[in-house]
Amino acid sequence: MNALLLILTAISLDVSASRQVTVPRSIERTIIRVGAGLASSLGDEANLVKLCTVFEGDDATITISDARLLVNGQRDGTPWSRVAGGLAKVGLFVSHLSRPGDAVELRYTLECQGLSIRRSITITQGQIVSCAAFPCAMGPQGRVKAVWLSYVARESPDGNTTITTAATVKVNTGICPSRSTSRFKVVNRLAGRAARREIDAALGEAISEGQRLSANGHEAIVGSVARFTNCILRWGR
Repeated sequence: MNALLLILTAISLDVSASRQVTVPRSIERTIIRVGAGLASSLGDEANLVKLCTVFEGDDATITISDARLLVNGQRDGTPWSRVAGGLAKVGLFVSHLSRPGDAVELRYTLECQGLSIRRSITITQGQIVSCAAFPCAMGPQGRVKAVWLSYVARESPDGNTTITTAATVKVNTGICPSRSTSRFKVVNRLAGRAARREIDAALGEAISEGQRLSANGHEAIVGSVARFTNCILRWGR
């Protein structure tokens, strides 16, 4: 899939949108739940699916597989040592004793609405970066060929969390849906504006739902990828 996404990057029109929102919740609770998920895995990466649900939520319509754990960007040693190292880093994050370069990363595949989405979650001091990427054929005439999505949750000194959400789509704008770009620049500009409006609307809808959940006591970032995917899949239907 990475090779396919690289090819799409070279031949298709990039369209991006981003939004930012602040919610009155700390990310510390999420990080503590990550620590609990690591502990419950009993040192076996095959048991990390429960940890993945910390970020995806308990949604019967999604499937999680191929979970892997990295500590400080490395996947060295045995699964047990990686889990132990991840737990140690989480403890440092919670106690604000971590050093520059300390990171715990979770990578896995999320099956959602018939899409195979590559996911990565990276935790550093005071920050969680959640990323998703998938090839597709959706929107009008299946012209949207790939989607990248990122959520960056940063905790502020007052205990609030600012979440910056960004989405990029690859759109074919040629007269034939399989052709990457039109020869006419005005067509590319118009197509880009239309796509930007659609993904901005999808981001807005997903963020509003996240704010509602946060107001009810849940982490706004949980289930964010599935919410955005459900919103953007309605494009062109």
